[in-house]
Amino acid sequence: MANLKRQENGRYTEDYNYALLKSEPGSTFKLFSLLALLDDGYVTINDKVNVEGGRKRFGKITVRDDHGGMNEMTIKKALAVSSNVAYAKLVDQYYHNKPMKYIQHLQKFGLDKKTGIDLAGEGMPLIKTTSHKHWNKSSSLAQIAYGYESLITPLHILMVYNAVANGGKLMKPYLVSEVREYGNVLRKIEPTVLNKQIARPEAIQQAMEALKSVVEEGTARSIQSPFYSVGGKTGTAQVADKGITYKDGVKQGSFVGFFPLDNPQYTIMVLARSKPFGTYYGATIGAPVFKAVADKLYANHIGGWNVPIDSITNKKGLNQVITTSIGLENIFQSLGWNLPVPETSTFAKMQVGENKKIEILTKEYDKKKIPNVAGMGLKDALYLLESMGLRVTISGTGKVKSQSVPDGSVFTEGQKIHLVLG
Repeated sequence: MANLKRQENGRYTEDYNYALLKSEPGSTFKLFSLLALLDDGYVTINDKVNVEGGRKRFGKITVRDDHGGMNEMTIKKALAVSSNVAYAKLVDQYYHNKPMKYIQHLQKFGLDKKTGIDLAGEGMPLIKTTSHKHWNKSSSLAQIAYGYESLITPLHILMVYNAVANGGKLMKPYLVSEVREYGNVLRKIEPTVLNKQIARPEAIQQAMEALKSVVEEGTARSIQSPFYSVGGKTGTAQVADKGITYKDGVKQGSFVGFFPLDNPQYTIMVLARSKPFGTYYGATIGAPVFKAVADKLYANHIGGWNVPIDSITNKKGLNQVITTSIGLENIFQSLGWNLPVPETSTFAKMQVGENKKIEILTKEYDKKKIPNVAGMGLKDALYLLESMGLRVTISGTGKVKSQSVPDGSVFTEGQKIHLVLG
């Protein structure tokens, strides 16, 4: 759990536990509406819904989609493109005459009470019932369906998405597993099940398929990984809490999801809020953070999975890897691969051949000419160039994108070369 706020001096500090701050969640809430509809057997994700061009009125409220002009689509597609109208319309259609049946699903998900996490300051959520003084028969169901007129914390959202990843089992969030004094265990905290099954297994399975479509063909398609699959949902909402009103123009973008989809090990929730001076959509400020964390966890095996060679060699567009023989050997050992590495070569190149097998080629460099270091990591590029007597300057971050002196050029010892990283 990490919480950061940018202060007036530009520095980021932990000044508040925003994971426990309640707010209107926006489109991440659509999963909860989908689960209710699926669990009651009213729809399947392949049924069609007409979003009427992306604009529909409910009483005095007009619900709009960010992308207009859309009409009939599957319910799965409606989640992938995050149609507000689709979920407002579906929930109103099936629960208009029995709104508490829908609300009871939200209560079953634990959204109407504190999670009970072992931290102070958790906000009390608000899930309206028909007895609430601000319940509107014409518009409240539609508004709640896509993430408004409710107040929940990011931790609540994470908890329910984690239950979907968990096959429907809702777990109580906790941080401390033991309390000790001088090495002696005073108290042990065990995992606590809040609800053994929040929805029928068939409903959970369809929900996972719909969340997968968000990443494969929907609003979060930019974070697809060639190595593992993700199920998740983007969210965007206006903010009115903690002294902020809608007039202040503060927006929040979020992404919540889990991976690897075939055997989920991690559920991650990312939320960022700001005034919309630039982009504020969940797909552009929440999803990339999810991917950065997930990539790091996956690459470092922090989840107990293996990375089979086939999972790498069958992927299209895999960039070749050039590094020192020692570096290549370390990569193979960390991945659990038993592949031979040339002992006589300082540098080696790994690539996927036409037969989809990994090939290891020796990579020799002419010590009298500038080598091509494009695509190398900075550590390897510096090692190679400085060992040849060149003076290296750099700008940017990442791998070497370009070099100031063309490869193949004859050089003199002490000559400068500038590398641009990207």
